Amino acid sequence: MRLRDHCKSALALVIVVAFLLASCSTTKELSRRTINVEREMVLEKPELFTPELMITRDGQSIKIEVSRRGIAIIKETNIDEIDVEEVSLKQPALEAVGLIAGTVFFLISIPRIIEIQEAFEKRDPLYVDVRNYKKTDRGEERTLKEEITVPEKVIPLTITVNEYEKIIKTDQDGKAELDLLPIINKFGTMPNQLKVRCLAKIKDKSVLEELVIPENEIQKIVQSETGHPKLAANPVASIKFEKSEGILQPGIADKLIVTVTNHGQGEAYQLKGTIICPDPILDRKEVVFGRLDPGKTKKAFVPFEIPKEYPPKTLPVEVHFSEYNKYTPSPVETSLNIIP
Repeated sequence: MRLRDHCKSALALVIVVAFLLASCSTTKELSRRTINVEREMVLEKPELFTPELMITRDGQSIKIEVSRRGIAIIKETNIDEIDVEEVSLKQPALEAVGLIAGTVFFLISIPRIIEIQEAFEKRDPLYVDVRNYKKTDRGEERTLKEEITVPEKVIPLTITVNEYEKIIKTDQDGKAELDLLPIINKFGTMPNQLKVRCLAKIKDKSVLEELVIPENEIQKIVQSETGHPKLAANPVASIKFEKSEGILQPGIADKLIVTVTNHGQGEAYQLKGTIICPDPILDRKEVVFGRLDPGKTKKAFVPFEIPKEYPPKTLPVEVHFSEYNKYTPSPVETSLNIIP
C-alpha cells in the first residue's frame, strides 16, 4: 500500500514538471535602437536673463517679436525599439488532454501506470515555437540645462514711424504686426525714407529697435495698393520750385515740388508722376503718391543741383501722371532758367 502511494506521488510530480516545462518560455533581446528622444521641460521657473526685440519688414507690414532668452531645465528620455525573440516549449493539445486523463486514471488505480508509461512512449516529442516581435521601452533618462527663448505675452509697444506714433500690444505669442500703408497715406509729404522705432517695456527694462526703409521700398509699398472707388476721383496737380522761381545759377541746388489734390469723391490709387526734361538733371525722375483720398493733398520733392560749368539755357519741365483707374491728373509744366 505504501509503495503504491509512493508511485502515485512520484508520477504526479513527473507529470507536473512535464507540464511546467511544456508551458515555459524564454525571451531573448536581439537588438535595441533609439527611435525617439522625448523632451520635457521640468516644471521650474526658467532662469531668464536677456529681453529681446526683433522687427522685420514683410511686404507692406512690419512684424515684431518680443521674447526673453534664458536657461531652463530640460528632461530627456530615450524611447527605444527592441527586437525580441521568444522561444516556447509546447505540446500538442491532444497530448495534453491525454496526459491529464491518464493522470486522473492513475490516481484511481496503480494498473494505469503501465498504460500511462505506454502513452508517454508513444507521444510525439515536444516541439519548439519561436516568434519574433518588437516592443518599445523608456531607456536612458538625463536632465540638462538648455538656453531657450520664451515669448513675452501682451507687452505694450510704442512704435514711431517718422513723426507718426502708435501704441499696440503683442499677442500671447509675443508677436505683433503693423500695416505701413495707412501710416504712409497719412503723410502729406511723401517721405524719402521711413525710420521705424519700436520701444518695448518688459517689466523693469526697456528695449529699443530701429528699422530704416528707403525711398524705393516705400514706393513699392504705396504702389501695391489697388481699389475701385464707387465715386470718381479727380486729382489735380501743380508744380513749382522750392527756393527759386525757376531761375538758378550754376552750382546752386533746389527742389522741384509736385503737389496733387483730390477734388473728387472717390479714392485715387497708384498715383504717380514722371518728369520729362531735355536734361538728365531732372529727366525721367518719378514722383510717387500712391493712394490719395478725397479732399486730401500730397506733395513730392525732387532735389536737383545745377552743375558749376553748366552753360546758360532754358529747360522746359513737364510732369505726366498715371493712375490705377485712369483718373489721371492733367500734365503740368514749368521751365528752369540757367543764368550766368
